[in-house]
Amino acid sequence: MCSSDLFPSHDREAVGGCDVGCLLSRAEAGGIGIREFHALGLAVIASDVGGTRDHVVEDAGILLKPNSTIEEIAGLLFDLDRDRSKIRDMKAISRAAFEEISWANATAKIKRIVEETRSRHGN
Repeated sequence: MCSSDLFPSHDREAVGGCDVGCLLSRAEAGGIGIREFHALGLAVIASDVGGTRDHVVEDAGILLKPNSTIEEIAGLLFDLDRDRSKIRDMKAISRAAFEEISWANATAKIKRIVEETRSRHGN
């Protein structure tokens, strides 16, 4: 189950209908939001603060300096809007990576590791 399953489907549809999820906070608490954007197959734009980099799927997101100006952010958004193929590619990578970063896959991997460890130790 993806954490986005906890939200009403109309919310997922509204956000999932976007091309890009933007999380331009200077706080470090954005990892879950970024994962939600990827779970919905969105390209991501986020501030490069704290552990944000660990949550952005390579080639499916763009990290900005925390002190980026509104002009820089607007310029990036306009450039992306003009280059629809880049957005399509980023969204495709995001969708493909979803299974890898989903909670269901993470818990399945942990379960498999625990079972393999038990079998190696005869438990």
